[in-house]
Amino acid sequence: MRDIQRVLEHWGAWAADGAIHCKWPRASVLAKVAIASSGKMQPSCGDKDGAKIDRAIRRLKDYKKDYYSLIIMFYLKRHSPQKIADHYGVSRDKVVKRLQAAEGFIEGCLVMGDVKLEIDRFVREERNSLH
Repeated sequence: MRDIQRVLEHWGAWAADGAIHCKWPRASVLAKVAIASSGKMQPSCGDKDGAKIDRAIRRLKDYKKDYYSLIIMFYLKRHSPQKIADHYGVSRDKVVKRLQAAEGFIEGCLVMGDVKLEIDRFVREERNSLH
């Protein structure tokens, strides 16, 4: 089973870096500096993987725009669940549960489309090296 959260973290770094085919707004220069200075710079995925993940995220947008917004705020703009909760005036727990549902939808799109990602091998190796 793929680690969809790590895959989306890599996608977020790819999209924020202004990937060639990306249609997402670029992260601000200040946000990039803050991410880099905090030591939390994430490796990104390649253009092929990024485009495949983009398609699944666009399907989420068509299905449930509010969940799509959570994915963008969390993985692309890197807002904390608490900041997102404050923005929408809901509890942090509600944001976390909705993020999980959105992640599940994206994972389902990838599985149903039998999408193979190059990043899967990297994420598996990354996870195995931590254990």
